[in-house]
Amino acid sequence: MNWWLAKGRNGVHSVLLQCIPTVICWEIWLNTCAARFDNKPMSGRHIIRQVSNYLTLILRCQFPNLQLPQLWIDKCQYVEKLQLSIHSQAVRWSKPDRGWVKLNVDGCSKGNPGLAGGGGIIRDHHGNMMKAFAEFYGPCSNNLAEAKALLHGVKLCSNSGFLKVHVESDSMFTVNMINKRMLPSWQIKHIIEQIWEVTSTGDFKFTHTFREGNTVADQLANLGVNSQNCAIFNEVVLLPTKVRASMKLDQDGLPNFLFKPRRNNFVINDDIN
Repeated sequence: MNWWLAKGRNGVHSVLLQCIPTVICWEIWLNTCAARFDNKPMSGRHIIRQVSNYLTLILRCQFPNLQLPQLWIDKCQYVEKLQLSIHSQAVRWSKPDRGWVKLNVDGCSKGNPGLAGGGGIIRDHHGNMMKAFAEFYGPCSNNLAEAKALLHGVKLCSNSGFLKVHVESDSMFTVNMINKRMLPSWQIKHIIEQIWEVTSTGDFKFTHTFREGNTVADQLANLGVNSQNCAIFNEVVLLPTKVRASMKLDQDGLPNFLFKPRRNNFVINDDIN
């Protein structure tokens, strides 16, 4: 009964718990019919063995990389201890080519929708800051905040005379719309069209980066939300200490690390009971 009422500890355990009642009932019904109509003796061991075989087949179809023990009790203990395998990846901010500047932008919404802000930083090929900004947008969605931050960033580049700009954002959704890989959503179509217009007079390229490679812009976006104010930074010393520290790490080429679970790839952690 404890198993029937238990909550799944991982994806494999959840599938097992979901299937057990049906498989047990099915095997009991089959064996009851065989005993009643074919005079075959019912065997508890046979039912348990068949249930175990069916569940093993189900798990191997769903999770082909699992190496399941033979005995049922060992199988149960093994499944309960499984954890998703975690993949780690070093993510570095890279300096732009000589003659180019790099604009990193980010937007955030606390609640999506909720209070939102945007931020961005323009750096040269040495990693030195040229300009930065933090803005408060009020209540809006995350996608709208991302688009507004991108528009402000490219306008700042254009108005400052930077016409060879590599733009990085951690919003693949927005980057794909700007690069015309997908149609702009109606909520932000007017902003995307303004970005196209501003960037038509220069050489702008838009690429996606992981959030771990966009730390400075993320911190500036959060600054916009928390301060509920708008600011332009023309000197590094005016940036908050935390932002300057992250910018220095980027400049020195030190990585942040992205940790991501691998889908349907499980491992045993022997420290978990």
